[in-house]
Amino acid sequence: MIPSRVWLSVMGGMAWLAAVVGEVDGGTSSATAAPPSPRPVPTRTGSARLDGTVYDTESRPIAGIRLVLRPRAEANVTFETITDARGRYGLDRLAGGYYEVLLRWGDRTVVQVTVWLAHGRAHRVDFYIDRQRLKTER
Repeated sequence: MIPSRVWLSVMGGMAWLAAVVGEVDGGTSSATAAPPSPRPVPTRTGSARLDGTVYDTESRPIAGIRLVLRPRAEANVTFETITDARGRYGLDRLAGGYYEVLLRWGDRTVVQVTVWLAHGRAHRVDFYIDRQRLKTER
């Protein structure tokens, strides 16, 4: 197996990929407001894995980035995680297929990209974000 990575760089609103994804071993509420309806948690029963790290352009990890994964094959399904203190994230038991990946800072999407996850494989995708894009209030 040949490990490979995806390097995504976002500067000045432009994003580009420098490699392809590859195999890696193996408020306040009022009295009249209705409570939000519970959103069902999607079942993850696949065998693909996606993990990586979110960095700034100086290779420093960024904590607190929300990563949202939307499978193209299943409308209205999303999987979410938040980067830890070391900028790492990970989602496992995903079905193979195409996914829209959104990196969110507060209520803003700062990166949006599509990835292909192969069934039964682990994929590593690292992201590089210009911190200037994160300066606006969360």
